[in-house]
Amino acid sequence: MGRVGGSSGKRVVDLGAPLADGKSVGGGSAQADVTGFSILQAESQNDAMKLLEGHPHFQTPGGASIEVFEFLDVPGM
Repeated sequence: MGRVGGSSGKRVVDLGAPLADGKSVGGGSAQADVTGFSILQAESQNDAMKLLEGHPHFQTPGGASIEVFEFLDVPGM
């Protein structure tokens, strides 16, 4: 695994991977600005956001950001 900094490092479930440009299947459009992903374990979306405060990713040029999404239960399962 790569080096993960800050308090989020202990909560990384899956370090993820860099992503290439996306393609869309169907009528929607792909998010071209998504460049990678990681999976964190947290009590809530707000808890995950707090874990990411001061993350080294924010030191990269170009105004980097981290989007936080919550896994939802699959309906009917």
